[in-house]
Amino acid sequence: MSLRALVLTLAFTLFGCAPRPEIILGGHINCLGHPPHQYVTFYIMVDDVDASLAEIAKRGGSMLVPKMEVPGMGWFAWFKDPEGNAVGLWKSMMQ
Repeated sequence: MSLRALVLTLAFTLFGCAPRPEIILGGHINCLGHPPHQYVTFYIMVDDVDASLAEIAKRGGSMLVPKMEVPGMGWFAWFKDPEGNAVGLWKSMMQ
């Protein structure tokens, strides 16, 4: 399996997985202003953020940040998996 990366900005990268280029994961490096000073958040592209959050809750995860719109781009949310890792969900407005 090979990875391809499209760098959108210095802070955000999309990763695709050949031979299934429609499967895309995104991530970015954040800075909170306090420890940890830098960390990475991975985003999973989904068809429905609300349905994904409901399924995550059924499987032992919990919502950290509710669904929010990024005007003109899409919607995101953050959840915590059962092991405590923070992960993002992303639904693009673009098809």
